[in-house]
Amino acid sequence: MLERMQNDTNKYLDLWYEITNYLNKKIQTTGEIQINQVDIWQKYLHKLSDKDWENLCEMVYKVLQQDESMLEKFHKDALVDAMQKLDDAQLHGIKEQLNNLGASKRHINNVLDIPSTGKKIQSTKGTAWKMLMSLREIWNNVCDINLPNKDSSKGKGI
Repeated sequence: MLERMQNDTNKYLDLWYEITNYLNKKIQTTGEIQINQVDIWQKYLHKLSDKDWENLCEMVYKVLQQDESMLEKFHKDALVDAMQKLDDAQLHGIKEQLNNLGASKRHINNVLDIPSTGKKIQSTKGTAWKMLMSLREIWNNVCDINLPNKDSSKGKGI
């Protein structure tokens, strides 16, 4: 059991690194990442499952427990929002509602990739975007990488 837990930890550390590396290279190549870029949604946000998000959030929470200074208020708010939406999906039957509304399996298994369905269910896409950007920034803080999401970072090395 401990070996499986270690494998999961390594898997999600690798995923966190992969996401950060992709976003950092994008900033270095093209400058500031604008909100809702299609390639980022296709590569990560449409593909991450609830389990992936839960494990990534858990890892961020562990960083917070070790050194609270690594997370700014924005990051903490993104973490709390993501965890709340993941919990709400379990507690309030959001997955069942989505199924009843004929949502795709992708949306049912990824509550942070839900488009608005009117009054019944609000979009969670903003939460996913903020959490993904926070993952990059927290990793960079922990690794002492100074690469702000700004056009001035274009061409900068790490």
